[in-house]
Amino acid sequence: MEPIQRKIRASQAEILCIVTVYGVPLNIWDPQPIQAEISKLKQELKGIKEGMFQGDAVVLEKKVAGLEIQVKETAKRAASVDSELTLAGRDHPLEGFVESPFLTESGWPQGCYWAARLDASTPEDVRRMIEGALEAESKGLRGTAYFDARGLTGDGAYARADKGILAAAALAREAGLPAVLDNREELFGVGKCPEAALYWGWYSLAKYVDSFRFVPGAVAVHIASGECNSLREGEYWCRNLIRNGACVTMGPTNEPYLEAFPAADEFLRKLFAGESIGGAYYATEKWLSWRMVLLGDPLYRPFGAQADENNKHQEKRE
Repeated sequence: MEPIQRKIRASQAEILCIVTVYGVPLNIWDPQPIQAEISKLKQELKGIKEGMFQGDAVVLEKKVAGLEIQVKETAKRAASVDSELTLAGRDHPLEGFVESPFLTESGWPQGCYWAARLDASTPEDVRRMIEGALEAESKGLRGTAYFDARGLTGDGAYARADKGILAAAALAREAGLPAVLDNREELFGVGKCPEAALYWGWYSLAKYVDSFRFVPGAVAVHIASGECNSLREGEYWCRNLIRNGACVTMGPTNEPYLEAFPAADEFLRKLFAGESIGGAYYATEKWLSWRMVLLGDPLYRPFGAQADENNKHQEKRE
């Protein structure tokens, strides 16, 4: 991070966005190598017969205990590379998250940047992300909006997130999009979401369901932990949403806590008003120097043309 900070601080250009690409790591901290070593040692322990080689068993147990402590201690600094880049122009604590200066400070906060990622399983997927956004901007994003709530009630964080999805469905209808709302615990079934322009739902941890046939420029978000842990392999939602045609998504590299996701209705209200993907995200994302990743062109305005036209009509009436 320090070389990047030096480069940015030395630059005379006005930097607003930082876009990461293929080859830039996702994670500041990756527990998998340590966890793999722990698993290997535990297998060796299983192979030690009772009453034999007890000295070796004690050594292995101490190694496992030490590695487990290491995982817990280093996990405190776990973050996505992209989220750390948002604060690359200012000093900040690396442990834990930082309340977003985009929400707490007036104007554009000094030393802060939008960070987004154009990255996917293949170069072809990335090209489709870019070309789909361009097509939707020129023709307008048209299709069906799908919302997968869980029917939760109460006042807790989970219920509030669920109510945000219900409110987002209402906003989509107000914006003129056909909206399909599933308010049951079950997810949309395979192939049940054709012509998908928008999707927001939850909760299937690292088990992507191939429900969608996306239109060019589609925006799709699935709330679950670690769904941007890899863009190369696995059934993570971020990887597979992009792979199957979405142009924009977001997700965490590690456990982010539910509040790390922008509320569905707050984010989409910004989009329907004509904001760009980056503008909507950084106006609703609470925490930086944390674990979330925004995938897609940050300057893409899915509903920009429609919002501009509505504003023109409003100005004429006034």
